[in-house]
Amino acid sequence: IHFLPTTGNPCSTPRVSRVLAFSRSHVRQSSPAYLRPANSCTTPHTASAMVKQKNHTARNQTYKAHRNGIKKPKSHRFRTTRGVDPKFLRNKRFARAQTVIAVKVQRGELPKTALKKYAEE
Repeated sequence: IHFLPTTGNPCSTPRVSRVLAFSRSHVRQSSPAYLRPANSCTTPHTASAMVKQKNHTARNQTYKAHRNGIKKPKSHRFRTTRGVDPKFLRNKRFARAQTVIAVKVQRGELPKTALKKYAEE
């Protein structure tokens, strides 16, 4: 029986090569206790020797996404003014009102004196 060098883990048992000079089917293949190094543990498998698990898979995700259909995000006509500076919003409100009056004056729906009222205030 030939002993191969162990990994960096002192708790792992030495690996035994299966290459034998002649067939020993009647002899145990694992090494007996008197052939094992003194620093080996009784448990052959440790946490570091275990196989790592798969981290991610996309299986079933496209099925779930298409059950209700993949929709475009809703587009809104105006952005929300929530969280915007109140001073700016107040000025915006007055500017919009004056613009509406200016358009109506241009169309002839209001007299030209309507704009002067806002200019005086």
